Formats: sequence, C-alpha cells, structure tokens
Amino acid sequence: MIIKHYFKRLLTEPIGLAINVFFPVVLVVINITVNINAMENGDVLIDGYSLTATSIATLIMVMFQFMYGTHMVDLIFNDFKNSRRWRLLAAPVSLSKYIFSIMVAAATFSVLTGLLIMGVAAIFLNAHLHNVVVLVAVIIIMAIFAQVFGMLMALLVPKKGVAEAICVMFSFFMIIPSGNFLIGFRFAGGFLANFFNYMTPYAQAMRGIMASGIMGNSVDENFALAVGEFGRDMGTALLNMGTLAATTVVLAIIVVIVSRRRSF
Repeated sequence: MIIKHYFKRLLTEPIGLAINVFFPVVLVVINITVNINAMENGDVLIDGYSLTATSIATLIMVMFQFMYGTHMVDLIFNDFKNSRRWRLLAAPVSLSKYIFSIMVAAATFSVLTGLLIMGVAAIFLNAHLHNVVVLVAVIIIMAIFAQVFGMLMALLVPKKGVAEAICVMFSFFMIIPSGNFLIGFRFAGGFLANFFNYMTPYAQAMRGIMASGIMGNSVDENFALAVGEFGRDMGTALLNMGTLAATTVVLAIIVVIVSRRRSF
C-alpha cells in the first residue's frame, strides 16, 4: 500500500510528468529528426536500423535515468524533512519501510519512463533495441543507482533545491564528458565536435558506468560503427552491466554508513 501511494504521487504530479516523461520523449524525437536531416549523406543504417536514432535515444535515456534521483530527493524532503515527518512516524510503520517504499516506487517509475523513451525511438524512429532483456536489466540497475544516489544527497544536503541540482548536474557530468552527448555535433564538425573529441580520452573511466550495454557494445564502438555488425558484443554488455551494478552496491554501502550517522 505504501509503495502504491508513492507511485501514485509520482503519476499524478503534472509538472513532474511534463519534465520527467513528456520532455525526454519530445527531446529524443526532435534530436534524432534534426540530426538525421543535418547529415549530408543521410542517416547511417546498420542491419536496417538507424545508428543515429539508436545512439541519441540511448544517451538521452541514460542521462534522464541518472537524473531521476530527484524523485527520491523530492519525496524524502516533502515527507521527512518537515513537520509531516512526525505524523508519518506516529503510524505503526518504521522509517526504513517508508524509505524502501519510496525507493521502489521511484525506481519503478524511472524504469517505465526509460522503457517508454526507448520504445518510442524503436517504434517511430527505427532505433535498435537489440536484446530486450539486456535493455530492461540495464535500465533497472540505472534506476536503482539513481535512487540510491538521490538518497545519499537527501542525507548529506540540507536544502532540497541544492540536492536536486546535484542530481541533475551529476547526470550531465556522466554524459557530456564522454564526448558522445549529441552525435550530430560530431558529424557537423566545428568547435563542439572538436571539444567532444578532445574530452573523450579523459572520460574512459565513466564508460562502463554509463550503461552502454543496452546495445551490446561499448559507447566507443556504438559511435565508431560505420561498417560491420552492431549489437553483437554481449561480453562488453555484461561487463558494463557488472560495472554499473558494482558501483551501485558500493554506493548503497556508503548510504548505509552515512545513514547511521545522519538521519532524515
């Protein structure tokens, strides 16, 4: 019942739905359309699927997944960092059960949003999902990671706006330095392409954490694929998933340690 309550709150918040669901879907559609139209030689197709659509949809989805830690921050601050806290704790429900319910509801919402973004890209824009099981698994791990990170920010940061801003900036930190935020910049050339190409070598440590296993290849391979097969390297996909899962576990351990010293 508690999980259902928090999930319903996420579904019935108009501004939240607009920013977290409608906006990324529109961003994917516009980004892919503009970038494909900007290419002089047209879109790159591999195995009949659009490399541009696949790459852009994946990276925007990943960016928003890491940003969704704001769900955790918002619900915790609204319920447990104001006067409502004492009314909730007066009920015969432990604080840990409330927090667990928030995490499950927020992670579920994040997973469904990620699947919606990739589904729209696949159905309407010819993106390649490759292995749906891998896709779902990676999105689930990313969703859990984002909520654990959001919980850490709620523990450490006293102000809600600052905690949410850190979650958002963390998302950009994970994506932009990789050199692969907008594939069109690479094709178009100019300052942005040169900047991204310059930054790429310094972002190697982030590659696995970016959950690039969605397409079965590393991020470098996805963007370098002008010829050959695509979505065949399951070993790399599993390695990236393992890296992200291990990072999530380490982050969860840090949250447990911090929560023993600081509480909501």
